[in-house]
Amino acid sequence: MPLVNTSGSGEIAYKAGIDGQNLRKYELGKQEMKVSMLKRIADAFEMTTSELLSFDRKD
Repeated sequence: MPLVNTSGSGEIAYKAGIDGQNLRKYELGKQEMKVSMLKRIADAFEMTTSELLSFDRKD
């Protein structure tokens, strides 16, 4: 499942300091990320890494 919809992925990538193609590779599991990148993406979403990795959905 994508982290964000296509229209928002550019903003998240920008906030995390990566390009959109790399963000997409992470989403698809085609590229492994370092913990430091996970932290940058979580920061871009304004959440903790634990929240980002949580599989529980909050509706």
